Parts: sequence; C-alpha cells; structure tokens
Amino acid sequence: MSPETVDAVALQRIQMRESLTEFRPQLDAGLAGTVDRVTVVVLGSLLHSFYGGVENILKLLMKGSGGRLPTGPNWHADLLDAFTCALDSWPALLDEDLHRTLKAYLLFRHVFRTHYLAELRWASMEPLVRNLESTVDRFEAALDRWLASQEP
Repeated sequence: MSPETVDAVALQRIQMRESLTEFRPQLDAGLAGTVDRVTVVVLGSLLHSFYGGVENILKLLMKGSGGRLPTGPNWHADLLDAFTCALDSWPALLDEDLHRTLKAYLLFRHVFRTHYLAELRWASMEPLVRNLESTVDRFEAALDRWLASQEP
C-alpha cells in the first residue's frame, strides 16, 4: 500500500471523527431521543456522510491494492461485499456482523439521496444513530487490522 493511499485513508478517518465532534449536540439529542425536524435532517446528513466516508476508504483501499472498482447499478453494494472476502492480495476487512451493519448505513444513504428531507423518519434512523459511534469504532478497528496486514 502506497504512503499516499495510507495518508488519504488517514484523512478520511480524521474527517469522519471531526463530523462526530462537530455535530455532537445533535448526536446527543438523538441519543436522548429528543429530536426535532432540524435535528433529524442534521442526523440524516451525518449518517449519509459517515457511509460516504466508509465508501471513500473502501475505494482508496481497492485502488491502492491494485483492485478494480466495481461497476454497474449495484457497484456501491458490490464494493462493500468485496471486502468481506479474503483474496490472495488481502484478508477480509469486514466480518459478517460489521458487513451487515454497514449495509444498513448503505441502504439509508440510498434513501437519503433519493428522497426529500421532509420524508426522513426518525423511527427508521434511530437505530443507525444509536449505533453510529460504535460502528465507527468497529470499522476503524477492522481497518487498523487490515492495514497492518498490508505492511511489508
């Protein structure tokens, strides 16, 4: 893995954590279950941003490892799925549970991108918001293990 790829991944991780810090008041409101429409929209944006960061990291890893990015209408899901399998050039990044968890964020990302903000429903977002920080932690731990396996 090139130093440029490692640096680009590190930057994505920093930005992911900065988003959690920046929107801590809204995240805390969501965790407390005291949300209004504006908070729901902000938290929807945060969930969307989180999964966008995950996807950016996966694209960087795929390209940095000499792999080809998936194409076609399901490329987002195919990219996520690609990191559940061990290949000659890398071990699996995602275990079954983390894959299933991230898939839920991917599905929300699709809803967020294709619906009006007024259509966001707290009931469908709440589990994702409640698990966001632990999911970030789990993803980063898996990423650390994966990157360590790529060192010469």
